[in-house]
Amino acid sequence: MGTNYYAIPSLTRVKKFQYAEDGKVIAEFNSVVELQRWLEDNRTIKVHIGKSSGGWKFLFHEQQGKFTNYPEFLDWLTKNVDTDYYVLVDEYGEVIPKDYLLDLIQRQQLNSNPGNFKFCENRDGYRFNRGDFS
Repeated sequence: MGTNYYAIPSLTRVKKFQYAEDGKVIAEFNSVVELQRWLEDNRTIKVHIGKSSGGWKFLFHEQQGKFTNYPEFLDWLTKNVDTDYYVLVDEYGEVIPKDYLLDLIQRQQLNSNPGNFKFCENRDGYRFNRGDFS
């Protein structure tokens, strides 16, 4: 059992893209919860960052074109979260500060479970997975 983390378009970004070229409103969001519900039906713009599980190193979900290793992940966060393009949330829809997620990842790096890299790739000590997982 663990917690999944995602990056979803910020309300600022969604509001910028809520209008079609003809000026008609496609969708309006008054809260992150409404946005989260809409994203459940439009998964292509929701980025699965990875999963935190007790006793294990954080498991990143490789995102081709976004991040495939930890330095790329940090760069992607700087370009997308720091600029308010995306907001970080957990699987329950709670907004997560970037510093909280980075601290969680670093704390989990201290876990030395012998099975840490059995079913995933070791990329400079960080766990990465290409396939689907929950």
